[in-house]
Amino acid sequence: MTAAKKKAEPEPAPAAGPRNLDIERAVLGAALISTKSADYVLDRITTSTLFRKAHQQILACVKELRDVNAGVDIVVVKERLGPMAMEDIGGPAYLASLVDGVPRSTNLEHYLDVLKDLEAKRALLAFAGDVSSAVLDTDHSSRQIMADADRRLLELQSGHAAGAIADLRQSCSELLNDLQFRVDHRGELTGVDTGFESINQLTLGWQAGDLIVLAARPSIGKTTFAINSAVAGARTGKRVAFFSLEMKRRQLEYRILSSLSEIPLSRLLGGHLAERDAAYPRLNAALEIMHGAAIYIDDASGRTAWDVRSACRRLKGDGGLD
Repeated sequence: MTAAKKKAEPEPAPAAGPRNLDIERAVLGAALISTKSADYVLDRITTSTLFRKAHQQILACVKELRDVNAGVDIVVVKERLGPMAMEDIGGPAYLASLVDGVPRSTNLEHYLDVLKDLEAKRALLAFAGDVSSAVLDTDHSSRQIMADADRRLLELQSGHAAGAIADLRQSCSELLNDLQFRVDHRGELTGVDTGFESINQLTLGWQAGDLIVLAARPSIGKTTFAINSAVAGARTGKRVAFFSLEMKRRQLEYRILSSLSEIPLSRLLGGHLAERDAAYPRLNAALEIMHGAAIYIDDASGRTAWDVRSACRRLKGDGGLD
């Protein structure tokens, strides 16, 4: 009995840095209860947000499962972790104890904010220690210390750490494999169809991981270009999300209908269609394409980058997003 109890509770973390282990347990419990809650937690925090290493292992396991669109619950996490990792975190009993007293959704948001604040405080504590050490080190000039401190502080304020360093020698084999794939599929699109042949030739389609900015003066056709490109991707079987902070969904739908039917938008908006208009067959064909296109439109104003990211993660989990 004593041995079982010992196994069920992980060793306490080193007493250094602000933390709240009760809130960490509550947040992990919420992530283990439902896949939706797991996605919400992963949208807001990373493993480094948690203080206890055992808790970091559990959240990392949950992230691995969601990265492959697998559902999340205690049984799946237990199997994914394996016997050795389970022993490190305190055994099945500790994992099961996390779901006791799971917070309500309203509390969960508050708990996540608390954990992020504690993470920032730990980062500031480490930052202050590094600056203090640099000041005491006579090899560093005050100008260099201030420049480094300014850079680190900006990183903390933006919430982004410096990028990881990769050894080029270790990635050469991956590069060779990628090159061989391109040779075997020469001329083929490697990304999502842009809908414009000349742009496809330049980009080989919209590539995963890229951020493409469409810029032009007002009323030049940026929105039309973007929606036409979205439709082109969807017509090839891709799933597309379109977030519009300016135009409403109905306006965008009419633009899509106009583009696919090749009927002027002004004519559609004005309702200039006779009962036996020859345009109706083209409209029916366009509506049929729209009905089969996997395009998801969000026209809510005031969306933040986090809102867009969360919505995309949900779509990704529900059936994929290209």
